[in-house]
Amino acid sequence: MGGLGAGGGDGGEVHVTSSGIIETDMANSHGIRAQSIGGSGGVGGAAASTSADAKVSIAASLGGLGGDGGVGKFVHVINNASGQIVSYGDNSY
Repeated sequence: MGGLGAGGGDGGEVHVTSSGIIETDMANSHGIRAQSIGGSGGVGGAAASTSADAKVSIAASLGGLGGDGGVGKFVHVINNASGQIVSYGDNSY
């Protein structure tokens, strides 16, 4: 019989301040990437199998209730007047 999965934790607030020069030159590169990511919820479920002899077997599984996922929080990025972000390459930003 399924159980109840625990909830995932929330991500914290993220604050980034850049005053320097950031330069990337490869495909799929990021000048600044800032994220707040909440955790996934737990899994609730069970499975069982038994056999009395080689000719008969019984298997059962019942799903439970997965826990709620966490949420991301506020993300704030500041690029000061003296800061520069330059990205080269396909899909770069």
